[in-house]
Amino acid sequence: MNFEEVAGPRAAAALRHVAARSAGPAVADGLRITLNFHPDRLASGGSPLLHALARDGVYHSQFVTGTSNGGLTAHPGGDRWRWESRIFGGAYDAAPPHERPVYGALDFRHQVVGAAPRFGSSHFRLAPAVLARSTFCYPDSAAEPADFGVAAGMHLIALAEADERDPLNDYIEAHVHGGVDLARDVEALVLDACYRGTPVEAAARLLPCPVEWHPGYRITVAGLYRHADYRGREFADLGARIARDGVIDPRVIGDAARTGRYVLQDLKMVWHTLARFGAPEGAGTAYSDRPGVPGPVSAPPGLPSGAPRTTPPELPAGAPRTIPGPPRAPGPASTPPGLPAGAPRTIPGPPGAPGPASARSGLPAGAPHTTPGPPGLPGTASDAPGALSSAPRTTPAPPGLPAATPDPPRAVSSPSGATPDPPRRAPSPSGTTDRDADGGHTPASSTPSA
Repeated sequence: MNFEEVAGPRAAAALRHVAARSAGPAVADGLRITLNFHPDRLASGGSPLLHALARDGVYHSQFVTGTSNGGLTAHPGGDRWRWESRIFGGAYDAAPPHERPVYGALDFRHQVVGAAPRFGSSHFRLAPAVLARSTFCYPDSAAEPADFGVAAGMHLIALAEADERDPLNDYIEAHVHGGVDLARDVEALVLDACYRGTPVEAAARLLPCPVEWHPGYRITVAGLYRHADYRGREFADLGARIARDGVIDPRVIGDAARTGRYVLQDLKMVWHTLARFGAPEGAGTAYSDRPGVPGPVSAPPGLPSGAPRTTPPELPAGAPRTIPGPPRAPGPASTPPGLPAGAPRTIPGPPGAPGPASARSGLPAGAPHTTPGPPGLPGTASDAPGALSSAPRTTPAPPGLPAATPDPPRAVSSPSGATPDPPRRAPSPSGTTDRDADGGHTPASSTPSA
């Protein structure tokens, strides 16, 4: 393949170098690269991350942002610089930061939460054309891998499927060369359902791409303690301190991160436990946290045990991989396990519509997402004094970001049940995200995120 047709000279040299070490069949139609990240963090200047993305219109690498989820090694002689020099044959050794590749993962398991949820609850799903200018490695580049791939030669999927790794490490790292322009290269931003009707949803509408939803992560405090040995008892204790009504979701962790009261790497460990044991059905990490139901959620009929749910058979290849949630149960609202009696906790969705925004634990479809927070906690969402326990939770918007108001129910327009936003205005041209020293994605110009 003539890589100069899809990328600049340095990127083309990097692509040729990796292609020479790649083998195997071409990437199957319908596979996508996803970029997982936390959408509710702040950029380095204090503005909301999604506002920074809308302003720049580009998703940047750590070499541009100078920020990271973990170690800051994207500088000459640093680990990230050294890894890229080895993988790409020195093609970027003298390159300006903005020419460096952006990191993501190949969603070969068709996960509803994206290919690498270790790095965030939400993700950008990239357009298929991006595959032609991407390289891949397995495992993560931080592990000094010896196996590489390109879209035309991809033996890494067979390696990953035969391997037995922690589910949070079960991804094929992707490197997108030639930049990621949000208007050109992104099929959709897929958000966790906990952000419906929040400033995150309002900010997401400023982006030049559709917004879709997955059913959402959640775990009870009791669930954290049942899995305290995964990252450590101290992180279960931290999760219990920040939980609202005995429940942790990505929004709870994001609110805690923005207060400045907690060590962000500690919050990252809480997120890892939530991502591993509180994932929705359709995620590779889906795990039942209900008392008396041990082990992973079983696969749908026809898939091997433990396999994630893929695009429904009646959908064409390449259909969006957001999947319908569990059927809605009629009758009175019940409280999910681990919440005190009367504590509401639902995920809203269009009344009667299938899809990711389905009701949980017996609550009727369309019920508002309501998780009262402890009063007086600075920087987090709490109910106003005297408010009813069913009052919707609202997160104070960062400066310049108005509080979002939930939309009226929207019609489902895609076969998968995803609900795209109305048309948006295009942002001004130019970013924002990449990985840390352990391979993680970090919002550009942002505070390191959990």
